Amino acid sequence: AMTKKVIGSDIVAYYIATNVDDETGEKTTSIEYFDRENLHDFLYNRWKENSGVLQRFVEPKGTQNVMVRAIWSPKVCLLERRVNNRQLHDKRFGLYERAITYEGPEF
Repeated sequence: AMTKKVIGSDIVAYYIATNVDDETGEKTTSIEYFDRENLHDFLYNRWKENSGVLQRFVEPKGTQNVMVRAIWSPKVCLLERRVNNRQLHDKRFGLYERAITYEGPEF
């Protein structure tokens, strides 16, 4: 179902997982973006060591990936919008570099 009716970008899904370092106990969150081929490989061939969230990628209205982040408390609500500098359809760059917003470094 994740790869049906995909138009535009070759990104179809992403996986978010939290990893724990065995030595230090430090937790890190990682995100991985998939095209059809990599998603199939992830689902059927790859060993999964940890739990995570696999979610369908929703195409933004424009040509760049956009995310809105909301930080809420009873006294304040802060909304921020971040736009990736890379075009989603520019295959000179990897999936991660074209799709990342708040989850990673600024390119």
